[in-house]
Amino acid sequence: MGELVAAQPVIRLDSQVSLPVDFISTLSLLYRAVPGAGLDPWLVNARRTLPDETRYDLDILEGFSGRLLYYLEEPVTRFDPLAPANREATFADIIDFMIDLTPDDYLAMAVRGVQRVREDEGLDPTPPVLPDDPETRDLVWRGFLEPALTTATPDEIIPLLEDPAQLRLRTINLFRTVWQTVYRDEFLRQADALHAAAEQASTILHRGFGRAFGDLTGARLPSTLAARLHDISDITFHPSVHLGSYISFILSPPRGIIFFNAHGFMERQRTAWRGGHPEGTLGPLTDPAGPRAAALGVAISERATLRETGDSGFPTPDRAGARLTGVGFRDDPGEGVEGDGDDGEDTDVLIECARALGDPTRFRILEMLSGGEHYAQEIVSHLGIAQSAVSRHLSLLERSGLVSVRPQRGMKYYSVSEADVRRFARAITRRLLPTER
Repeated sequence: MGELVAAQPVIRLDSQVSLPVDFISTLSLLYRAVPGAGLDPWLVNARRTLPDETRYDLDILEGFSGRLLYYLEEPVTRFDPLAPANREATFADIIDFMIDLTPDDYLAMAVRGVQRVREDEGLDPTPPVLPDDPETRDLVWRGFLEPALTTATPDEIIPLLEDPAQLRLRTINLFRTVWQTVYRDEFLRQADALHAAAEQASTILHRGFGRAFGDLTGARLPSTLAARLHDISDITFHPSVHLGSYISFILSPPRGIIFFNAHGFMERQRTAWRGGHPEGTLGPLTDPAGPRAAALGVAISERATLRETGDSGFPTPDRAGARLTGVGFRDDPGEGVEGDGDDGEDTDVLIECARALGDPTRFRILEMLSGGEHYAQEIVSHLGIAQSAVSRHLSLLERSGLVSVRPQRGMKYYSVSEADVRRFARAITRRLLPTER
């Protein structure tokens, strides 16, 4: 007789469209959509369209709960958008829910986001016990946050944790501004395409999780996702129009959400149909907003306005790293991306690189890498700082495109991206010393 193991229940599968779920996915994609990241051009342009303070808040509020971006998932998963009563939820519904949460709720969600990062890394997830002494209190917060920081710094996050009313306000305003500025019209435009993909996906779920995952995403199940499914009993496959070739997921046991490229899936289904292998009934992919969008009632209602008088303030493969090549840096006048958007894109890339260089530790890392390729532990040993801090600095450098990463046998080797550093230097010269062009 073979080995006896505890049986896991069969995962229940579903496919549907949820506005709150799609919105939180779009927020995570916008966070990663720095110029050159290889993401959908709509995302890059939408991120650039956001007000500067909103873009800053996006980087801060997504940048302190790990690479899986746990914090901004928290209010949406608390809302439970896939529960039967919430499946037709509008944006006003999710905002009303968030407004009803207290500042202490937002602090708890922020702490929970960091706890989840610490659990992932095998660290003690126990929330910090905060002393009264301000200096010691600051050190306790820093020690708790350090493994979870990516594009945020302790000096940016700790004041929000100490004043959760501001954390609440800035989180709500981030949601509202992204909705009003870039997301609302795009969701209306794509709603019918999303629903067509979800309905078609529902016809293949009987094949089981593994086969459905491959058919919907066109990819193998990544080990990072497979390892996290042991507590999941319900999975919803959610279509996305801006995911491209990436895989994205949200796991909030016992429920999981896996995003798939709506257009790519439907095109594969059409190809199968033309090849004489029909798989269900194919619906049309349409761009204009249609009856599905109207039925969702996604127009902003008066309820989406903050009710409190006086509220003010700032209105996987997982490839978050940016690349500079071909996104606006031009070796010579006339090269690069064509169109009127070149200057704006150049500016975004320049600012991203300048931010990466604006820290003495990151500059020392670049100097070290200029001598040759190194892996993270070598950098830790050479600089004498915590590995979590080195990982955060490398993530920012990779995001800017100034550092290249070469994976090999489970290790990541980092080096200076010489061509992109030269492009950055030439772009700075052209922009700030125009007479030398």
